[in-house]
Amino acid sequence: MSLIDVLVIDDDLGDLKLIRRLLAGRPEGANVYEAKSYEEALSFSDMVPDVVLLDYLMPDLTGLEMLKRLKEKWPGAAYILMTGHGDEEIAKSAIQLGASDYISKRSLNQNALFRMLDTGIALTQMQAKIDLQRQELETFAHMLVHDFKAPIRGVSFLAEQIKEGLENGDMADVQVSLGLLNRSTRQMSELIESLAMLTRVDSDEPFCEAYLGELVDRAIMANERDISLSGAQVRTTDVGASAVCSAPQVAQLLQNLIANAIKYRGEEKPDIVVSAQSVAKGLRVTVSDNGQGIPSEFRDRIFEPFRRINGRNSAQGTGLGLATCRKIALRHGGTIWCEPNVPSGTSFHFSLDAGEPGARPQA
Repeated sequence: MSLIDVLVIDDDLGDLKLIRRLLAGRPEGANVYEAKSYEEALSFSDMVPDVVLLDYLMPDLTGLEMLKRLKEKWPGAAYILMTGHGDEEIAKSAIQLGASDYISKRSLNQNALFRMLDTGIALTQMQAKIDLQRQELETFAHMLVHDFKAPIRGVSFLAEQIKEGLENGDMADVQVSLGLLNRSTRQMSELIESLAMLTRVDSDEPFCEAYLGELVDRAIMANERDISLSGAQVRTTDVGASAVCSAPQVAQLLQNLIANAIKYRGEEKPDIVVSAQSVAKGLRVTVSDNGQGIPSEFRDRIFEPFRRINGRNSAQGTGLGLATCRKIALRHGGTIWCEPNVPSGTSFHFSLDAGEPGARPQA
């Protein structure tokens, strides 16, 4: 444990003095803030406590009422309720409202206080991690639906090509389409693993060297049907470089950017250019299009989950594509941003930390 901030809410000066003396003996140290009422506790607007020690009997609100309100203000703090006497019902209610512990002031001593502080902080951190993982799993379900639409459409398109080839007796084309179909199904399997990896907060996926041109080819194949139907042109410039990365994740990032360029196209056929250049710490990749463009006020917000620009066109989506892109870039020690393209459209840039094979850059 390290230095912590402790907020003590108690209107008894003797109890405040006792708690202050006990906390002074904590080896790692503690910053102690004192409040004699709920309103006084709210005055600490610039401080976020690690622990709140809360007396049950207070002049304005009961400790339980304060506990409920303070958890809304400081949800990441550990709460310990204190009373002048033991009461199992109060203890039960405190735990149900989110307190990490409960103690009678008669039982309060340095060992008990230090134990409750350490346990409360550990439990609160564990709960925060569980809540984050729950949110990640919910987002994962949306991501899975979103990012599988393009490859599923690609598989459907290849199946139609195979059917036409069989009807026309063109077995050479059938063999080519079957090969592409097998490759697409392998990529879908890799995509599942990649999405699962994104939801693991403490994952340590080893990165390997991959050639950007191959990752672009995979992204183009996943969008093959939409490229064909829209008449889009996807060109590449200087994509021969390699990067130490998760190949499925970076291919997924490129897939999403290309799909967006097609989805939000302008009146002309989509003209998409993927390029790259070496930078100080690794590689910067750019995906430019000639589409509708993005208003300046939305250029940061579009990377937030479920954020879509109303009125761009009738294209449907969950708003997860670019959020997924940002998360992948961060997992690779880089970032992602966009700016206007000339004369029209948008250029999306993302960076990848050079890293080392087998290592996972920290976001």
